[in-house]
Amino acid sequence: MVLPLIFGAANAGLGIFSAISGAQQQNAATDLANRQAIEVYKQQQRMQQSSYNAALSIYEKKKVRYREQLIENQTAADKAYVAEQVKLNELLKGMRFNSQAMNIEQAQQQGKIAASGRTGNSAARMSAMVAAASGRNQAIMSEQFSGAVQAAKRNNMNTRDQLRIANRNAYWNVGEAPTPGEAPLPPMLRDGANPFATALNIGSSVLGGVQTGMNFASQMDNLGWD
Repeated sequence: MVLPLIFGAANAGLGIFSAISGAQQQNAATDLANRQAIEVYKQQQRMQQSSYNAALSIYEKKKVRYREQLIENQTAADKAYVAEQVKLNELLKGMRFNSQAMNIEQAQQQGKIAASGRTGNSAARMSAMVAAASGRNQAIMSEQFSGAVQAAKRNNMNTRDQLRIANRNAYWNVGEAPTPGEAPLPPMLRDGANPFATALNIGSSVLGGVQTGMNFASQMDNLGWD
């Protein structure tokens, strides 16, 4: 009876070794595949972060340029406002000189009328004509200055509109900050060998070994081997 037991045990041992070896090989292959999947996932994360950092760096430079552009736009607008005010100031200065000159001219004309010896209605008419001419000239200058003021207002409004448009156009470059983007999906890790299936295979090998030993013992009995 020793030989059947040895034969059955050997057969069971081979089955057990095969089950354990298969489980170990499956676990090793699964572990390698999982490590590779995790490394790919980490690499995708690094690439995503690197791309996001690059986009942030570019965006920060754009924001610096945007702030500089706003200053440049405001400086240009201020120069335009000052230019309009300078024109009005020069026109007003010229009007004052012209008004003084006209007053002097009117006084001189009035003096000539008085020196001419004319009196009565004739002198009055001439004085009225001189005063009327001076008044017309003053009215013309006043109208010219009023027109210049209105033109300056229109120009300043146009400058404000241009400033607003220029600032809005500059804002489009920084209106939307970069986002990290869609994150890579985590890897689907594989499971190793099922320990229950391995235990079942070992149990089947043991039972198979016992069955093989019993069959071998039965054959020996039939052959008359003791």
